[in-house]
Parts: sequence; C-alpha cells; structure tokens
Amino acid sequence: MIEIERVPTALFDANCYIVSAPDSDSILVVDPGVGAKEAVAATGRKVGAVLLTHGHPDHTWDAHAVSHMGGEAPVFMPSPDRYWLDDPVGLLGFGTFGQWDRPTVVDAPLGDWEVLPGLFVRMVPAPGHSPGSALFLVGGKTNQGDAVAFSADVIFEGSVGRTDLPGGDEEEMKASLRLLADALDPKTVLLPGHGGKTTWVHELNHNHFVAEARKQ
Repeated sequence: MIEIERVPTALFDANCYIVSAPDSDSILVVDPGVGAKEAVAATGRKVGAVLLTHGHPDHTWDAHAVSHMGGEAPVFMPSPDRYWLDDPVGLLGFGTFGQWDRPTVVDAPLGDWEVLPGLFVRMVPAPGHSPGSALFLVGGKTNQGDAVAFSADVIFEGSVGRTDLPGGDEEEMKASLRLLADALDPKTVLLPGHGGKTTWVHELNHNHFVAEARKQ
C-alpha cells in the first residue's frame, strides 16, 4: 500500500509530500520546499526520486539537498518551468533569500511512468499558475483506477492558484480547469501545494473558480 506523508514547509507553508511504496526501499519526495530536507532526513530513508510540480521556490528550494540523500536521485519537473530554477527568488522579487543550490533536473514525461519500483505517476499539464504547472496522479502498478493526485498550486480547497506572478495566465488557468473537469475522475483525492486535502467532486460542486471557468 502506498503511504503519503504531508510535511508543511517554512516558506508560505507550502506542502512537501513523502511517498513510499511497498515495492521500493526508497521514497519519492514531492515539492521539497524550504526546510523539507530536515523532515526527509528524519525518515532515515534513501531518496529515490524527487518530483517538482512547478518551479516556484516554495516548492523547489530543498530539491538539490534532498536529491542527494542516499546517493544522487533524479529530479523530475515539467519542462516549461525550468527557467524558474535560474533565479527563483529574483523572479518573485524577493531579493536575497539564503543560498540557492540549483538542482539538476530532467523533464517529467507524459503518460504513465514508473518513478520508483512499483510506483507510477502520470503528469497532467495544467498551466495558468505558471507555464509548467501540472497535476501528478500517483498509484501502484498502474494509474488506471487510482484516484490520488498532487494538485500543486492549481487546485486548493475552495480556491485555485494565483495567476498574477511572472508567467501566470488567468485564461490558461480557466482552460486548465475546464480540461480537468472533463479529464479527471471526480473521486480523485487532491493533495494541494498549500492547505489540506480535498476531492475533485467537492471542488466541482463548491469551488467558485472552477464553476466560473466551466461557464465559458
């Protein structure tokens, strides 16, 4: 059985997720933001892979450090957001914010792929919050029928990701929400980049932003 632990991090209370699967001795770490390395180290587990849902620093800051816990694990991210890694703090206009160790990343592929033995993910591009923002469905053996997704800063409980940051686009966000309404199983449990979990059926029925996007 797949186990997922949510770890709130220091910058904007962003969520990092630590994922383990029965067929792997290693863990998958999703969105290791500021301070995530301490929580990951406390597990005593080897990191087998790191997954970045998008390029903003509150989700990527500890990616380099975490990827070197137990070796050198691959760091996957959507290719359109790679440019954020060049100057993540400067792009947000924060000035200096500690020491940035840029991770070496590879493009997250489309379709089902085995990120760790027995642990499969599927990327669903959902630009709007950033050019590369994506949801990642996660499951064992195959994603068919599985219904858990890291929804990053695309969908929160009762809200959606802001679109006024560099690279954000309100119309793209609305288009992504319409796509998700058609493509995502309503039973899907959403694990967002901030705040607690929700379900897609709840957001379809109660999220004002989703409802407005679907009217277009």
